[in-house]
Amino acid sequence: MATLNHFLLHFLHGSFLLSFLSLPSIPVGCCVSSLLFFIIKHLFTMIIYKDIFNDDEMFSDSYPIKLVDGVLYEVTGKYVSRKAGEIVLAGANPSAEEADEGSEEATESGCDIVLAHQLVECFAFGDKKGYTQYLKDYMKRLVAKLEETQPSEVDTFKSNMSKVMKDLLGRFKDLQFFTGAQMDVDGMVALMEYRDINGESRPVMMFFKHGLIAEKF
Repeated sequence: MATLNHFLLHFLHGSFLLSFLSLPSIPVGCCVSSLLFFIIKHLFTMIIYKDIFNDDEMFSDSYPIKLVDGVLYEVTGKYVSRKAGEIVLAGANPSAEEADEGSEEATESGCDIVLAHQLVECFAFGDKKGYTQYLKDYMKRLVAKLEETQPSEVDTFKSNMSKVMKDLLGRFKDLQFFTGAQMDVDGMVALMEYRDINGESRPVMMFFKHGLIAEKF
């Protein structure tokens, strides 16, 4: 359901027009059915990033993504309020007028990335020491996985992660933590902090690149 919902967000959020303009040349002499297949094949593509250990969805490429030091994805979202289960355009927020209509329907608020991918806030780390131990254990498992699947990435991962870990631990008090839908703390625990971006407070989520697999849909 999370994949379907986010796919609709990706499509409705203006990507249809942008993608259509970038389509390769349409084959000459296409019948209607072939033409529709051609358009769908090239327009309806998105990437879902999943936890490499448990296959939980973490985020998609429909958000602004920045790669830091080759090992950490920073994904910028927005704080939104919506009816529970409602599909909302990425970056949209229901108006105050709609909220005052007197509806008793359940609502949910939070980072749009969290809501779209059913991430769950994790309170397992009471202090910096506890989180440091988690990072050490998680990185050992990740290095072992990389040695099996991407041995050429191991050295880069080890050297760059030291810098990233030091930076994250220095901001520990400002961070929130999220697991995937299965609430598996042995898998990836994503981080989130609010930052001032162009005068607006925005949630920025962080995910370890090498702990993810990318799947096209």
